[in-house]
Amino acid sequence: MPSTVIRRSLTQARDVLMQKELLVVHCLAMCLLLLAMSGQGLRAQDGPAEQSQEESRGMVDKAKSLLNGFYVGDAKVFAYASLDDWFDPVVGLKLEHRAFGNRKDRMRHHLKFETFNEYSWKFRYVLNSISTENTNFSLLFKTKINDDDFFYGTGNSTLKSERQLTTYSSVIAGWEFSHLLSDNIALRFSPGFWKFKSGRVSGGEFEEASDAQYLSSRVTLSDVTSTDYWRANVDHSWSAYAEIAFPINTSVATYTRFNVQTVSQFPLPLTSKLRIESRAEYLVSSDRDMVPYFALPEAGSKSGLRGFSKERFRNFAVAVLDFELSFPLMRSLDVFFLTDLAQTGSNPGKAFGEKLHAGFGLGFRIRDTNHPFSLGLARSAEDWKLFSAIALGNPW
Repeated sequence: MPSTVIRRSLTQARDVLMQKELLVVHCLAMCLLLLAMSGQGLRAQDGPAEQSQEESRGMVDKAKSLLNGFYVGDAKVFAYASLDDWFDPVVGLKLEHRAFGNRKDRMRHHLKFETFNEYSWKFRYVLNSISTENTNFSLLFKTKINDDDFFYGTGNSTLKSERQLTTYSSVIAGWEFSHLLSDNIALRFSPGFWKFKSGRVSGGEFEEASDAQYLSSRVTLSDVTSTDYWRANVDHSWSAYAEIAFPINTSVATYTRFNVQTVSQFPLPLTSKLRIESRAEYLVSSDRDMVPYFALPEAGSKSGLRGFSKERFRNFAVAVLDFELSFPLMRSLDVFFLTDLAQTGSNPGKAFGEKLHAGFGLGFRIRDTNHPFSLGLARSAEDWKLFSAIALGNPW
């Protein structure tokens, strides 16, 4: 019996290592492809060989066609894949098509599979039939299942070694009203219903607010357009929202969340650019012990610290600063060096006075597309992390 258990364990360990090795090979292959594209682009710029120029353009055009999506009749399809948190593949599909029985309205789907145990579906029904040039109405629905998440605890000094594997399921349904206040500023009002349940994978609950239903409303002010990687001059974008959530037939706490985000881009000598992204978030509640853990502001990986695990730090106040210094390798490909900084605290004042979390890294970005794609490697005090991101755009 012990020998059988040992053989089974060795087999499982070997399978895991093989999967990791395959993913590393794919990641290295993607990096080499990007470097090859950049090398060909530089040779095309320095030498007169027209063939090298055509090959370089051909490779970029193929990448652009994949990242821009394609049409199947009236439906627009955009499929993508990326890697994040080192060994976590992400596969997604975005689909937009005409509403059934109504030629004016549009239906938009976003399916995402992060692991075999984590997937989500976002759905938006755009009511063009009752919308106007400056005012739009939509119906919204989102569901998420995650049996591969972690509870780290709340605070700025939690230990990764003490994390607990958790489950999380969520359903959100509502509608959205948006209106252009000016040529550059949009107002959105999004009321809805949120139901969720969380717990330990091994059984039991890790928080008091583990099963709840909320009525929530969010009011957002934002720029109409996002920051353009192509712009050679100074470019800014921003957004801010306030959200209040009231419990329904559950003993969890009412809370209000405030969020402000900015993105700024500055041209520098030698055609380089400095990009700065910031986020400040604060959640207010009269009963903090009964606020759901997954409702708290977070920082980690895609939410601001690319050298740390996904949603690594959660607290009632979070401040994040991400810096990128980029240099063009060719017309459509940049290399960038990054520095990510974040702090959390029990209130906004303490978020700027406690332990500073930092990450550093290197990445590449294909930017001559509707959906700029980036890939790189970041280092923190805890680990090395592979990161990748695709700018999916606001309409989805």
